[in-house]
Amino acid sequence: MRRVVLGALVMAMAVTAWGKSGRTYYDEAKLARMRALIERHDWVQSQVDGARRAAEWYLQFSDEELWELVPPPGR
Repeated sequence: MRRVVLGALVMAMAVTAWGKSGRTYYDEAKLARMRALIERHDWVQSQVDGARRAAEWYLQFSDEELWELVPPPGR
């Protein structure tokens, strides 16, 4: 019986972990503070612009091509 309960608990935790339904890294308050900083400071906006320019390179790839960029385990 203990094993059944333990197994059910593990499965419930796994399903919960797989079922991301919202933000998990930055909450809305943190995002609002970051947006305000971007609007208030030119140097912050330039950092955002630079990050976007750097990320544009990746947009040319399909999902499969992006996965091929990831080295296999042990390399």
